Amino acid sequence: LAFSNAQKQYLTNPADPAILTAYARTAFDWAEFAKRDQDRAHTAQEGIKAARRMIEIAPNSAAGHYYLGLNLGQLAQTKTMGALAILNEMVSAWEASAKIDPHYDYAGANRSLGLLYFAAPGWPVSVGSKAKAAVHLEKAVALEPGYPDNQLCLMEAWLKWNQRGKLRENLEKVAGVLAAARKTLTGEMWEESWILWDSRWQELQTAAKGK
Repeated sequence: LAFSNAQKQYLTNPADPAILTAYARTAFDWAEFAKRDQDRAHTAQEGIKAARRMIEIAPNSAAGHYYLGLNLGQLAQTKTMGALAILNEMVSAWEASAKIDPHYDYAGANRSLGLLYFAAPGWPVSVGSKAKAAVHLEKAVALEPGYPDNQLCLMEAWLKWNQRGKLRENLEKVAGVLAAARKTLTGEMWEESWILWDSRWQELQTAAKGK
């Protein structure tokens, strides 16, 4: 429903920056629910088109570059060939967004860059890099320390890299961050996020107790 409404507004007024941003954002969100690659790709292309239009109208739009990167990421999931070129464009988009407004979407550009470098295979296959992942995930935490996803993403990276000492050292601090955020990030729009964050937090606490 949110995507459909955003699409109707976009078709009515395709040059309004707020409408373009909403359409690009909801396209990314809706693509997450796609069960078929062709549906995901189609929705992502709509988001890409809106984000590119936003950048044409306002080159210094952090939102335009940010959602371009996110929707390109959805498109990349549907590709077996040519995905590396898309990943490189995602990096450029998020670097541009971070340069314009590093705080946008709770340091979303740095968080996204960190996750991309964290998850992707390394050179020469893809863009993955432990060093770059650490830089951007740490930057996201430094910019927006009160946002749960930033803290959890960094801790999950430490776990994968077998840096359990850092994980244990930060448990109390992150528990405080989550408790504080729970008082401010409230309402229906945050319900799904909290379900995921709480699940991830439980897994991290369990992992921290292991050897």
